[in-house]
Amino acid sequence: MMPNLERRTFMAALASLAALPLGAQFKRAEGSAPRTDTEGNATFRVDVDVVNILATVRDKKGAIVNNLQREDFQLLDGGVARDIHYFARQSDIPLTIGILFDTSLSQRNVLEIQRDAAFQFLDHVLRPEQDEAFIIKFDAEVELVQDLTASRELLRRAIAGLRTPEPQQGRRPQTWPQPNTFQIGVGIPGTRRTRRIPGRPGGPAGPRPPQGGGTRRVPTGVGTLLYDAVFLAADEVLAEKQGRKAILLISDGVDYGSKLTRESTVESAQRADTLVYSVFYADNQGYGAMHSRGGSTLRFLSAETGGGMFEVSEKYPIDWVFGQIDEELRNQYSLGFAPTPDAGPAFRPIELRVNQKDLHVRTRKGYFPKSA
Repeated sequence: MMPNLERRTFMAALASLAALPLGAQFKRAEGSAPRTDTEGNATFRVDVDVVNILATVRDKKGAIVNNLQREDFQLLDGGVARDIHYFARQSDIPLTIGILFDTSLSQRNVLEIQRDAAFQFLDHVLRPEQDEAFIIKFDAEVELVQDLTASRELLRRAIAGLRTPEPQQGRRPQTWPQPNTFQIGVGIPGTRRTRRIPGRPGGPAGPRPPQGGGTRRVPTGVGTLLYDAVFLAADEVLAEKQGRKAILLISDGVDYGSKLTRESTVESAQRADTLVYSVFYADNQGYGAMHSRGGSTLRFLSAETGGGMFEVSEKYPIDWVFGQIDEELRNQYSLGFAPTPDAGPAFRPIELRVNQKDLHVRTRKGYFPKSA
């Protein structure tokens, strides 16, 4: 269990993580494994190496299916059938959820609507004395504005205080390379850790220096550190938690300035056994043509981790979208299996099938063995 860090700021420097091997960057165990007791309820153990997956099943009309049994599923690990050792319906297992708000300038016209919908969502999804949530905002910085808590009042207060930065008219010189440090828990006693990161500045999705180096001028305070925010939520908050874990990411999907790539961000969520649910909310007055790319990014993050991507529109308002996510979180299946000892360090694809025709199952695309 990680200590309570209360309020902390994750300062984002423009240094790339791409040069480091992913296995060295984000070493995480698969975590503890759920098992069922004599009454079929899920409990947890830490002495067995198992892989845990969460799954959602819908019929051909899109309705949730929540009455399946263990024998209704088939699990393939690297193409090989595996026995499902642990099975439970998820309604009784504790939930830890992080809500990540894009507070960059592109969201300034829709943030108030998002806040109101998030209030209602938390009131519905959080169960007293059982579930916890935390709030992160991201723009040119990533900030944990409310650490893990079961208090609706603290969560509401944190959400109510979210604001987009004021537009800055001035511009400042930005010289490459930038300092290659990544600071976590800055200013909180006992929590500061700094990683020295080799490699060129600016990840593949972030700003890059001009050809031949030199100085590039960028707007003060501009940035949308989406990938960094998801990584910090998964790696710094959720990785050590047990039970069901999910990230609710509200954004137009446009990343600008993150050190991380979307692939390494996905890896951090997969290692933390965390679903990413994306709410694609694009303001037409924001980035314009870049929105289509943002939707693709959010779809990728959700599909690879087993969550879902929902687009807000006139037909599907944000209240409806949050209702769909709420329903999924209440009607998931938890399955666990033991990988072979020779699974190796590489990412292993998994496939979960349902025996009944016309049913669609959604889960994460694979896992990293505990030894990775």
